[in-house]
Amino acid sequence: KEGSRVHAINDLRLRIGRFRNPVDAQLLLRWGLELDPVASLKSFNRRIETLSQIQRSGLLDLAAVLDQLRAMRPKGAAEKIRKASSMRVRVIPSDEDLQHWLDRLEPFHQWVFGCIATYGLRPHELWHAEGIDRHGWISIPGDMKTKTGEHFAPAVPEAWVERYGLRENWEQFHDQLNGRWKVRFADVSGVRIAVNNVAVSNSLYKEFQRKGLQKLWAPVADGEGMDWVRPYDLRHAY
Repeated sequence: KEGSRVHAINDLRLRIGRFRNPVDAQLLLRWGLELDPVASLKSFNRRIETLSQIQRSGLLDLAAVLDQLRAMRPKGAAEKIRKASSMRVRVIPSDEDLQHWLDRLEPFHQWVFGCIATYGLRPHELWHAEGIDRHGWISIPGDMKTKTGEHFAPAVPEAWVERYGLRENWEQFHDQLNGRWKVRFADVSGVRIAVNNVAVSNSLYKEFQRKGLQKLWAPVADGEGMDWVRPYDLRHAY
């Protein structure tokens, strides 16, 4: 997928491509071992993915290097502890605070975030959604377009469908969403998949910096303090 491809290309150009010594298996092993697989597992896995792409190319035999690095990943109880400590705590706004925030957005952003909040969508699902029926339910396709299979969701609260014109303005704003940030597809082993769902989802996060959208702040779900509500948090508020 596009996200993995970008990381691999950056590794090749900005890191491996700048090595002073000839690139061989031992040098790439040392490069992989620069990161702690427990403290920096996400980045560690990205390096493994880059090395696996080199392995697939047939330019170098990295099978032993990959086996050694993969064996270092945390397992069992250690992995559970690592996941628990690294997960960001969700921020869950009340319906009242969420409605007050949506009311102050301009129409396009109000519709986008209103749909995600009203139907508990993963942000990328809105690009692929097929519409809202006369009962107020939304249809999300499967077929490798979204993370899960085909499913349907009711509006909660139901009043937000009319309040924010989610069904009334579907064609206008859904077309605008797909026109502004285009989903790209690729054939992988004969299957057509969406390859940049993460990128289009991240575009909504960037709107808070690019457009200066006013953030909604709410208590963190587990613990003390406040944080701003990310687009994916709206799914958990559903």
